[in-house]
Amino acid sequence: TRVYGVEGEPTIELIEDDSEHPENPSLVEAMRKVAKQRDDAARHAMYSEMLNATFLAPMDPEVDDDAEDSEALLAFEIQPSGRPTLGVFSDWASLRLWSPQGHDYAPIHGADLFGLAIERDAASVRINPEGDVGGELHRNEVETLVRAVETFRRRNSN
Repeated sequence: TRVYGVEGEPTIELIEDDSEHPENPSLVEAMRKVAKQRDDAARHAMYSEMLNATFLAPMDPEVDDDAEDSEALLAFEIQPSGRPTLGVFSDWASLRLWSPQGHDYAPIHGADLFGLAIERDAASVRINPEGDVGGELHRNEVETLVRAVETFRRRNSN
């Protein structure tokens, strides 16, 4: 009562989380490598890892269940242009650094995530904001990744 200003007995509730908590160690390593080397080969390897990773995408609690998938993604900020900056996380630990109390999220494959970002008209996508290893992909990079996925899918549909 003295510390929290709340009267009564505390209740303790254990909630088992059966949500998917992907880990992307090869992505995180590729991001570290780009930060150190800053060469095209390292950057291309990182982009490949991003397209094959499963990210944790925070969901906007203000959006109802009938919203389009891209509209349900939480906007971390709105740019002066009116376009959102989206944020995603490579793993559970990075998500918890951003929101220690937890936050509703959905696991989204990288190839789908970047398409959703374009659909949402995002200015950029931040990866692991507040995390140990992170960065930001600007619109032109996201568009390039989406075109790469589209080309790959066209070639492999034959």
